Amino acid sequence: MPLPLARTPQESLLYIELHACECGEAAVRHDSHGTGQGDGYWTSHYELTCQGCGAKREFVFRTPDWPLSTGGYGGPEPSEIIDAGQWLIIADLVARSVPATPSPVAEERAEQRRTLQVAVDAMAEILKFVPGQERVVPDSAFWTPEGRAQRDREPGRFRRERLQVVLDTYRSALERLA
Repeated sequence: MPLPLARTPQESLLYIELHACECGEAAVRHDSHGTGQGDGYWTSHYELTCQGCGAKREFVFRTPDWPLSTGGYGGPEPSEIIDAGQWLIIADLVARSVPATPSPVAEERAEQRRTLQVAVDAMAEILKFVPGQERVVPDSAFWTPEGRAQRDREPGRFRRERLQVVLDTYRSALERLA
């Protein structure tokens, strides 16, 4: 079975952030990163050290055969390593960290834009899981305990219409930060 596909380095790093060490620490030191070939596919390999307990950690992903020239975390297909519920957790977390009022300081406003862009990208990622003209994210898009728990707590948040409204709201807020 091939390794899970990480569509971009940004998606790989976000996946790593979502997977804390067994000691509970999420912070890591990036010891090395390399690329290589697997059984008919390209790979991306990360070696890390836990900042909490010093444990060595390793993540290996399959990478696309084609270069992605898109912003965000991947192309038009949904993620294979971060599920729909996890994307909503990410969007909520980062959106809440951005103040409602833009900072008058240019550097702070630029940081607010970068942070809110993560929320915009995360919401767009959730919508990639909704096939065709379906109205909700399918159950198959939730494969992690965290993602399923998020869906079970607030299933209405995974309706296409509501996801689009939130995405549009975040995009408007991002424009106000320009």
